Amino acid sequence: MDNIKVWFRAMRLPTILLAVAGVMMGSVLAFWEGSYNLWISLWTVVTASLLQIVANLANDYGDFLHGAGVGDRVVAQGGNGLSLSQLKRLLWGVILCALVAGLILLHVAGLSSPIFFKFTLLGGISILAAITYTMGPKPYAYLGLGDVSVFLFFGLIAVGGTVYLHTRTWNNVYLLPAISCGCLSVAVLNLNNIRDIVIDAEVEKKTLVVRLGKRFAICYQWGLILTAIIAIVIFTLLYYRNLWQWLFVIGIPRLIQNVRMTMRLSGDQLNEVLQRLVLAYLCFVLLFGIGILLSVYY
Repeated sequence: MDNIKVWFRAMRLPTILLAVAGVMMGSVLAFWEGSYNLWISLWTVVTASLLQIVANLANDYGDFLHGAGVGDRVVAQGGNGLSLSQLKRLLWGVILCALVAGLILLHVAGLSSPIFFKFTLLGGISILAAITYTMGPKPYAYLGLGDVSVFLFFGLIAVGGTVYLHTRTWNNVYLLPAISCGCLSVAVLNLNNIRDIVIDAEVEKKTLVVRLGKRFAICYQWGLILTAIIAIVIFTLLYYRNLWQWLFVIGIPRLIQNVRMTMRLSGDQLNEVLQRLVLAYLCFVLLFGIGILLSVYY
C-alpha cells in the first residue's frame, strides 16, 4: 500500500489538470465547429494525462541525477520513496501505456494513413521531449528551454491537435485559444522556477529565472497572464455571438491576484500559490468553454 502511495505521489496527478486544460479547450472549439466526438475527447484526455505522467516521472529521475528538486523528490532516501530502478520501471510502464492510448486515439479518430503517420510521429516526439526535459547528456530544462517546450506542447499542440482530430481541418484563429493555454501553462512553469530559484542555481539548472533573476520573472509572469487574457478577448471579439462568451471574465481576477501574491512571497511559500494558479487556469478555461457552449444554444 505504501508503494502505491509513493507511485501516485511520483506521478503528481494534480499536474494532469495542465494537460487536460488544453484538451478541454480544443474539444470546446471542436464542439463550437459542430464536429465533436466524445470518444476522441476521452482518449485525448487519457493520452495527454499519460504523457504528463511520463514527464513528471522523467523529471524526478533526471533531477535526482542532477541533484535538483530536493523538496519534491520521490527517489528513496533513508528507506522512504522509490529506488531509481523502481522509478525507471514505472517510467517505462507509463510510456508503454501512453503509446497504446495514443494508437487507440488515432484509431478512434479514423485518420487517413498519411495523417495517422504524422500524428504517430508527433506522439513519439512528445514522449522524447518529456524524457529529455531533465534526462540525457544535455537536458534542455537545464538550458532554459523549458518554456518553449511547454508553450508548444501544452498550448499549440494540445489545443490545435485536439481540434484537428475532431474536425480534420485547421483554422488559424485557433491559434488564439492555443496561445492562451500555452501562456498560462508557461506561467505555471515560471512560478515553479521562481519557487526553486535557489536550488536550481546551486545545481546549475539555468532556467530563465536563474539566468535573468526574479525581477525579470515577475515581469515575465505579468506578460504571460496578460497575453493569455488578451488572446481570448481577441478571439471573442472576432467570433462574437452573445454575452455568454464573456463568461471567462469572471476568472480573470484570480489570475491577476495570483501574480500579486507571487510578487510578495518566495521559496516554499509559493507552493500554495502554485496550486492556486493551476486551479485558476483550469477555471479560466472552464468558464470560456461554458460560455462557448451556452452561446451555441442560446
